[in-house]
Amino acid sequence: MKTKYIIIILSFFSAFSCIDDKSNIGLKEISTIEYVDGGLEPIYRVDKPDMLILGAPRVKQSYIEKPLQYEWQVDHKVVSTEDTLRYPCTRLTKPNELLNCRLKIYNDDGAIFQTFLLEVNANKEGIMIMSKYNGESLISFKRTDRLELPAIRDAYKINNPTIPLGKEPGTLYYDTKHVYVTTSNPTKAVILDIQTFNVTEILDLPAGSHITNISGHPYFTELCMLSNGKFYNYDIQSNFPFQSTWESFPADAKFSNKSVFLYDYTYFQMGYTLWEETKNELWIYLQSGITPYSLTGDKLKGKELLAIMPCYYTQNLLLAVKDNNSNISMVQYTPDKISPVYGGSPIPPLGQLIIKEIPASSNMNENSVFLTRSAESTTYYTKGNAVYMYDYIGGNFEPKPIIKIGNNEDQIVAMAFSPDETKLFIGVNSPSGNYKGSLYCYDATTYTLLWSETGMAGEIVSMIYKGDGTIQ
Repeated sequence: MKTKYIIIILSFFSAFSCIDDKSNIGLKEISTIEYVDGGLEPIYRVDKPDMLILGAPRVKQSYIEKPLQYEWQVDHKVVSTEDTLRYPCTRLTKPNELLNCRLKIYNDDGAIFQTFLLEVNANKEGIMIMSKYNGESLISFKRTDRLELPAIRDAYKINNPTIPLGKEPGTLYYDTKHVYVTTSNPTKAVILDIQTFNVTEILDLPAGSHITNISGHPYFTELCMLSNGKFYNYDIQSNFPFQSTWESFPADAKFSNKSVFLYDYTYFQMGYTLWEETKNELWIYLQSGITPYSLTGDKLKGKELLAIMPCYYTQNLLLAVKDNNSNISMVQYTPDKISPVYGGSPIPPLGQLIIKEIPASSNMNENSVFLTRSAESTTYYTKGNAVYMYDYIGGNFEPKPIIKIGNNEDQIVAMAFSPDETKLFIGVNSPSGNYKGSLYCYDATTYTLLWSETGMAGEIVSMIYKGDGTIQ
């Protein structure tokens, strides 16, 4: 019996001895994951509708190489489980918005994560065209920084399907943050985000108004709007922005649908220049609130305004006018120092008017479209499908057109410069075709065609070069 107990005790110790000998059997080595290099960038900026393509960063495992799996998230949603992300950037980010993104790389033993941000931009710089198509107002946009992308024919409706515009196109204007769009039938004016083209505000306009002109300067918060011969002031920062300044003007005053913002950098003075149709006078409305007054008196009596353009940067004006016999003259207006006395009355600047009659051989007519260079005495004007050049200081004409587009039936209806004036954009309406509006881009020095996009709009009514929001 004693022997039996001894055997049992020895067996017990022998069992513990076996456990000690085999203590490393059955344990699992963990393969942790770590990056070989720095991984992903902290932020990616992509243009709509490009594809964001990102390969997963190189990693290594600490023990044995185990199968790896991947999970990409954009805006907290899983969009891919491949090692390479291919994400179509169809959703625009709002101003100052960044999408939170995350990459997860994992195996059976664990995972590592890396976060990054995504910004999707669109509609940065380019030509914005308002046209009429199938009885509706159409807004088209062609990016000039990404020429491989086709023009967006209905850039407004795509982004604002539930906010229709009026059937009759009006005018376009932009500042550092917004694009202003006016239409009529019915009256509708909206403010768009400068890049997304989403409506940020609908303006409460007077019933029956038809805004035919918007002018201003991006440094200031006021805009001039002309409607049915009346002048309105729009304060961007006001809670009740659309207000008439009509009480400042004579009751019988009637203004044309053209206006230019006159700005003198030397004297830091600005004002809206208006053409009064009943008296044939050039008026100025100063932002200081001083009663507007005539700049030209009766010196242009009997003339009808065809065009008003800023020249010599924005300090002088160039006017195209015609008399009762359809004779055309170019009028250069150089104001004296405009120095209003705030809280009192200014000394009206007499200014200088230089009037030059234009010969019929110039091909300038009452349907011409005009465009001036800011730092040169050059103005461009059109006849039909041709562009001509005129030196308004020297009075010299280029006898032959510098540019001729398409067929004789085509009609140039709009021109615009790029901000640096190295490119000249020309909007043309053709007599036939489904989409009659086309856009041409020329070198503004050699006048050679750089590119064109035909059929990108309806019948063009107005056109602007829309910047990216940066003050030029």
